[in-house]
Amino acid sequence: MFEYETFDLKAKHIDQVFRIQIAYPVTYNLDPEAQFPVMYVTDGDLSFGLGATCMMLGSMDLIEPGVSPAIIVGVGYDDPSQMSVLRVRDFTPENSVDDWFADSYIQMAGRRAESGGADAFIDFMVNELHPEILSRCRVQGDTAALMGDSYGGLFTFYNLLKGTPLFDRLWLGSPGVLGCGHYLLDLLPERLEAGFEQPTRVFASLGELERTGSIGEAFPEEIYQDLAGSYAVIDKHLSACSDPNLRYEGKEFEGETHSSVVPAAFSRAYRFLMRND
Repeated sequence: MFEYETFDLKAKHIDQVFRIQIAYPVTYNLDPEAQFPVMYVTDGDLSFGLGATCMMLGSMDLIEPGVSPAIIVGVGYDDPSQMSVLRVRDFTPENSVDDWFADSYIQMAGRRAESGGADAFIDFMVNELHPEILSRCRVQGDTAALMGDSYGGLFTFYNLLKGTPLFDRLWLGSPGVLGCGHYLLDLLPERLEAGFEQPTRVFASLGELERTGSIGEAFPEEIYQDLAGSYAVIDKHLSACSDPNLRYEGKEFEGETHSSVVPAAFSRAYRFLMRND
């Protein structure tokens, strides 16, 4: 079984204490000189355990060996009960959340969701969290993987658009490019035309029922169908990109919803992003 630790880290430029969880590969303590790649998992309160399990199982696979064990870092909150509203603040770029959607959190979380804090969250991860991980762990290389689903997938997509140097392996799980945030899709062709300075892997995923299913009157708009349309645009452009430094795979999972697709997509993304080839 993997070993893990938890600590809290107060952000310098966000009024937030983040709860950080680290899972170490089973082989971490066998060789005190060994180094391992690092993978950051957004929505750590929900997905840290999934990431750690995928890491352990992937490294044990005898049928398809060659997947690197990694140091899994889950990024969550000191009050996990507020995750649903805080993630909107941290994962979304400016002008990417419609007012009606921000207001919907009044019923769900007791307050309106703030948004537009993605740049501040990137700064926290790159300039505060990553140096802390380097001081605690034996990290291999100068880059890291970044895993995100829904608004977390929007966050990884935004890092792709910005070309954040730290993140060279990204999972765009059901990326939440919705409503007024569609302007971000228009930035993708220019980003791909600029090219990639370092080898980069991207895995994008969607549940089939996000494209075809209905949420009825839960929201005033069919947000999952909107999301599926954005995924189709992202998949089209990334599939057509011929940059030799980009390796891309997109996958729509049959019979899965926005929620049920997460474990299967995370597992497939881990294997694609961390394969030694």
